[in-house]
Amino acid sequence: MNHPNALFVARITHAGTCQMIWMLNNPDITIEYLDRVIANKEQEREFEYQIESDVEWDSIGYFLQDFPEKEE
Repeated sequence: MNHPNALFVARITHAGTCQMIWMLNNPDITIEYLDRVIANKEQEREFEYQIESDVEWDSIGYFLQDFPEKEE
């Protein structure tokens, strides 16, 4: 089965920062790519990244829940 390496989960913006959360199939591919982009100064904006193991997807459970519709 052919599938993408990364699944976009969420974007959180606060106090002038933007945090993007992705789930990765193979983090080594992503680390190699991001390190190359940073080393070659190819990015439009400065950024940093952090990759953590989360096999059970516990850290993103909040974003995967079924939110109730907003009452008006």
